Amino acid sequence: MDKMRFVVGANPELGGQKIRLMALSDNNTITQLDYSDTLIMPSAFAYNRRRGILYVTDELNDGLGKIAIFSVLDNKLKLLQIIATHGSNPCHVSLDLVKNLVFVSHYSGGGVICFKLLENGLIDSTPLFIMEKNKSFHFVQPLKHGFIALDSIDDELIHTTYSTGDLNYNSKIIKIKSPRQAKCYDNNKVFIVSENESKIYIYDLQSKKVLLSARACIGDINTNMSASMWLSAPPKYLLVSNRGENSLVAFDVEKSNYNILNNPRALFKGGYKCPRDFDIDYSARYAIVGFTESDCVAVYRINEKMSKADCVATKKIVAPIGMLIL
Repeated sequence: MDKMRFVVGANPELGGQKIRLMALSDNNTITQLDYSDTLIMPSAFAYNRRRGILYVTDELNDGLGKIAIFSVLDNKLKLLQIIATHGSNPCHVSLDLVKNLVFVSHYSGGGVICFKLLENGLIDSTPLFIMEKNKSFHFVQPLKHGFIALDSIDDELIHTTYSTGDLNYNSKIIKIKSPRQAKCYDNNKVFIVSENESKIYIYDLQSKKVLLSARACIGDINTNMSASMWLSAPPKYLLVSNRGENSLVAFDVEKSNYNILNNPRALFKGGYKCPRDFDIDYSARYAIVGFTESDCVAVYRINEKMSKADCVATKKIVAPIGMLIL
């Protein structure tokens, strides 16, 4: 019996390959259930749990980016569809299951592209719109009334709103240094992690202003680069992975006016190198972490106080990127 299933991508520039469907068994062993070598650089995942459908970006250059759709039922990766994203290095995909939309961001030109999600979980390959086609975006986060796109090259957060009926949109640009990921705290506020500054910013959707910032790491902020974020539902804990100090840092999230992040502590620090992508299971008791420079994936058990994480299993995977618990 498996405790959980998860998927892992790979960076071919560092020797990695394939998408892997993995599982953590009851005896704390990581096993490979299936794999696919359909994509060259599988780097980001989104999952429709109701249908058991996985969406994966193929981070190809020269405007040849793709997104692939897989069924992950019966512990198999079954390819259902591949469509072009009309840009270079599609590096993030997000689903808006309320409006039946799919957003893809491109890291090397191609902007943010929006597709219609069909009833069967596949994608209508004709784009609904492409925003800022000549710009590069690391991340896109759907909102109740639009989306946020992060341009880590031009140091911009672009807050876009649109009419659901005609998808005409307008945008406001906010300057933030190297924004890498975003998580919605509620309908009014969003957490933004800055990679080069190793900070967490809080952005207010109503005033369209950055309210405050906090350190994302425990040690020297100048020698660290923050990578990924996770926010519990309901929002009680925020976790950030830090390359450089090789840590996973937790914060308490408090629902007050603007004093939201408190009590930073390292769940782990040191050991394996370059914790980039990670995910937390729904019980908030297990973390799956990919260590790009140590060529391994590790599973950590988090204690009840969310104050410490102990490694319970590892698996050698070359250059793991993208990490998602199904």
